[in-house]
Amino acid sequence: MRTIHKTQVSSQNNPNPFEMLISHPFSHLYKPVFETHARYIPLWGGRGRGGSYTATALFLFWLNNLPYFRGYLMREILGDVRDSLFQDMKDRIEEAGIPENFYRINEHEMAIKHPYNGNYIHAKGFKKASSKQRAKLKSLAGATHIIIEEADEISEEDFNQLDESLRTIKGDIKIILLFNPPPKDHWILRRWFDLVDSDVEGYYQAVPKNSPEVLSIFSTYYDNLANITQSTINLYENYKENNAHRYYTTIAGLISEGVKGRVFGNWQRIPQQDYVNLPYLEILGLDFGFNDPIALVGRKLYKSELFAHEYLYEVGLTNKDLVERLVSLGISKRTLIIADSANPKDIEDLRKNYGYNVQSAYKGKDSILNGIKKIKEYTTYITSTSDNFWYEYQHYCYTLDQYGKPTDSPVDKNNHCIDPLRYSIHEKPRKSYSVY
Repeated sequence: MRTIHKTQVSSQNNPNPFEMLISHPFSHLYKPVFETHARYIPLWGGRGRGGSYTATALFLFWLNNLPYFRGYLMREILGDVRDSLFQDMKDRIEEAGIPENFYRINEHEMAIKHPYNGNYIHAKGFKKASSKQRAKLKSLAGATHIIIEEADEISEEDFNQLDESLRTIKGDIKIILLFNPPPKDHWILRRWFDLVDSDVEGYYQAVPKNSPEVLSIFSTYYDNLANITQSTINLYENYKENNAHRYYTTIAGLISEGVKGRVFGNWQRIPQQDYVNLPYLEILGLDFGFNDPIALVGRKLYKSELFAHEYLYEVGLTNKDLVERLVSLGISKRTLIIADSANPKDIEDLRKNYGYNVQSAYKGKDSILNGIKKIKEYTTYITSTSDNFWYEYQHYCYTLDQYGKPTDSPVDKNNHCIDPLRYSIHEKPRKSYSVY
């Protein structure tokens, strides 16, 4: 069980660090964190396990005790850090009995700095706001420790960009990932876990792969009973009877087949080379973006079968950059590319100035729903290397009504690959399409 920090503090307003004795007891579950050199530390499991508490307590310990510590509190949206991890850090400081004026706390920047050893904690988001404008992660090159809350909401591409930006040699790099069990094909599970059957039909246990780079610590509220009220325990246990799926996943930490209300199902993986070797006409779909990723997918049709491959999924590209990618991918200027019609100037630029056969997607009434229906007419195969495509497949879902039932309206999220696939097959190429 976790224990509140015990602190002895000088009565002076600005205590000398040597007059300050701060101990940070932790549950025995987390002893391996202090002994590992692993880069990735998933602290995951069911609700009520105390994951955020433990992660922020670790940060406070490292802030005070490591000779060099540069920590970052992260969520998908920067603003969401304020009421979660940043508030948790201030709670840990208060619980430890440390005078609130000891650290230099910048509320506006969501930053905490130790006044003597130079260690600090900053907040960072993968996106600046709900508008999906992506934050620049190059400034994290000197970071030693990261907490990512709700890590299952982060795309693999965003995580890779963060991971690649961390390269300091001044200390061990540790990335703590906090998450409840994600769907079966989530990139976190594919990367670091194997799935085995559980005692509950239709649900799996995630077993960490044998890798020195990963330290996985799984827990549920059973590991944190001393810090949970009886009424909360009753709430969790009642889910067994009235919401079994929520109990097995959110509470017990088992892995389900997918998120609720998923738009697509039963897609199958094929090797990329098998897709390349298919002797059928390929048409490309293009979804423009800058702060959002530009996504380029290829598709081939044969009778009732649909084959698709993710060629490009990248942020911050101009049309010139996009053309350079097309050249490096070997995309012929004669290949038909059907692009989002909301970007007519970009389409015109690619056609007139660069000579690519780019045409506007057909968008009639209910084009999104009709395109989804069209995709569902096919048995769908996606290449196994299309990581972002597979992430969207698992997370593209319908909005839920007040009773938790799927509506007919998909959420406008996790669709950067799916939208261009929809553009490319919504209708057959029209006679007006030109071929250069």
